[in-house]
Amino acid sequence: MKYLLGLLLLAMLPAVSQAQVQSDLRGRFLADVAALAARAETTSEDTAPLNTLARLFGADNLASRLHYRREGEQYYAGLEGSGGQWFDNAAAAQGFLLRSLVAESPAAPAEIRASLAALPNTATLAVVAGTAAQSLANSRLMLARGVVSQVAFTPKVALPAGQLVLAGPPGIRVDRLERSGDGLSASIAATAPLKAGPLVLRLFAPGHGFVALQTVPAYLLAGDGEPALPVRRGTDRAEAAPVLQVGDSVSDPLPTAGGRNHYRLLLAQPGSYRFSTSGATDTMLSVLDANGTRLGRDDDSGQRYNARLGLSLAPGLYTIVVEHCCAGQGQYRLDIAAGP
Repeated sequence: MKYLLGLLLLAMLPAVSQAQVQSDLRGRFLADVAALAARAETTSEDTAPLNTLARLFGADNLASRLHYRREGEQYYAGLEGSGGQWFDNAAAAQGFLLRSLVAESPAAPAEIRASLAALPNTATLAVVAGTAAQSLANSRLMLARGVVSQVAFTPKVALPAGQLVLAGPPGIRVDRLERSGDGLSASIAATAPLKAGPLVLRLFAPGHGFVALQTVPAYLLAGDGEPALPVRRGTDRAEAAPVLQVGDSVSDPLPTAGGRNHYRLLLAQPGSYRFSTSGATDTMLSVLDANGTRLGRDDDSGQRYNARLGLSLAPGLYTIVVEHCCAGQGQYRLDIAAGP
């Protein structure tokens, strides 16, 4: 099957082939949707499963506008402000409702809208749900919450020189992004607070102004627990440094006497941010912009001999440098937080 954006491989477990894992995720998603649709059909008086399906397909919650009732052997289905109609059976009425919930929601992905627009008004709930699920499975990178996924894809655009950044919504963490020939490979972790449903990853150029080079449609399946995230270590080269997010904490040793650890920070919102270290090591901390210009530096404003630096920053990619004040080494913790 041809994957969107030249998707090549997806891996989650070393013992299983990447292609097989991708197929298993797609099959799991289709099976979950089919089971939820079957539940909705067996409880035809309850519209809650319909709203759950609509949210899985990226639709906003329009339950307050939903009208659904039975009179004898007839079923009325529709949305307030959009009209409705009578059906001879519950399955067709429920299918019409699900189509309406998706069609009326501007948040629903375009590929789902297109696939459902081709269906007749009398399509049953199973047909509508299956068609929507298949369109997502065919066009999106499938991820699973609670695991770390290894993914490789070929971008649609020419890639500029320098370190690129792949970013997702809060709850998505990209720990590695590397070039591999004409393609890119990345490690992507999805944490529990992120809800299941469609999402978009964005590929940014070095020194970007938060205009993406390319968007990568993806879909997150529900899952339990937190992923076993890889250890993020600072590096001696800024271009190979791990990408952190606001709220992250990293415990690291300085590699050698006089050595430096680099981290990158991706900011989506302008505001005040606080950088601090803690521990027994006498650290010094600097923050640089995408061009390598130093925006701030601190030595001893934190507790004891630790660094503490507050900056007002615009959206973009920044580099954080931690080093010993006096060419020494030792263990420290780095914290990044919003606020002065």
